[in-house]
Amino acid sequence: MAGKKVLLAFVTYEGHNYCAEPFIESLNNLTYPEFDVLIIETSPNDKYSIFLKGRIERSRKLKNKTKMIRYVPKEDEQPFDVILKARKRIQQEFLKKDYDYLFFVDSDVILPPDVIERLVKNDKDIITGVYLVGKIVNGKPGVFPVLYDFSGDKARMMTLREVLPDRLMKIAVGGFGCTLIKRKVMEKTELRRKENTTEDVFFYKDARDKHGFETWCDTSVKCDHLNYTIGDKRNQFFEWKRYLEKQK
Repeated sequence: MAGKKVLLAFVTYEGHNYCAEPFIESLNNLTYPEFDVLIIETSPNDKYSIFLKGRIERSRKLKNKTKMIRYVPKEDEQPFDVILKARKRIQQEFLKKDYDYLFFVDSDVILPPDVIERLVKNDKDIITGVYLVGKIVNGKPGVFPVLYDFSGDKARMMTLREVLPDRLMKIAVGGFGCTLIKRKVMEKTELRRKENTTEDVFFYKDARDKHGFETWCDTSVKCDHLNYTIGDKRNQFFEWKRYLEKQK
C-alpha cells in the first residue's frame, strides 16, 4: 500500500495541554512516509495554539507538513457541537486535496510508530485501532475498549478480554481516537450528532447502514490513552502493558 497519501487530523484545546508533549512526540515518531497533519485548535484564546506551533516547529518531521486552524467557540456553544464543527472542517479540508485516507486521532491517544502503515495495509473502508476508557456499564465501573459489537438490534460495549488477542474483526462502532477512513467513505458520509451521542457513533452507523461500507478494528494496533496528567497513577489503567503482562 505504499504511496497512499494520508491526512492525520485532530481537534484539540487547552485542556489537553497536560498530554501535548507525549502526543506530539508520538506523531514525531511515526514511520509512515506520506502523511500530513491538520490541527483544529478550539481554545477561547490563542495561548495553546502558540505553544503547539512552537513545539511543532522544533520537529524536523512535522514542521513542514502541519497546518493549524483556529476555531473560537461561541460563549453558548456546547463542547460536543464544537468538536462536530471542527471535524466537519477537517472533512472539508481533506476533500479539497488528493488524499487517499483520513486518519482521525485524539490528542490524548498515544499512537504506535507504525500505526498508519498497519492500518493502511488492512485495506478496509473504515478501521480503528483500540484504546481504553473508564466507563460504568450495567451499573459497574470498569475499563473498556472504545468499541461496540453487534448485539441484535443494539450495539454492546466490548470487553477488555475480547480485544487482548491480536486480530481483525468487524465492529458496530469505534471511536475517532484512532480511525483510518478511505476517501470514498468521506465523500459519501455526513458527520452529524444528536443530543448525548457523539459524531463518531453516527458516522460508523451511517457509513455502514446507509452506504454499505464495512467497519473494522485491528486489535493489534493498541494505543495508550492519557486520561490524566503525566505521573498520575490512574493512567496505568489505560496502558496496555498492564494487561498484556498479565497474559504472559
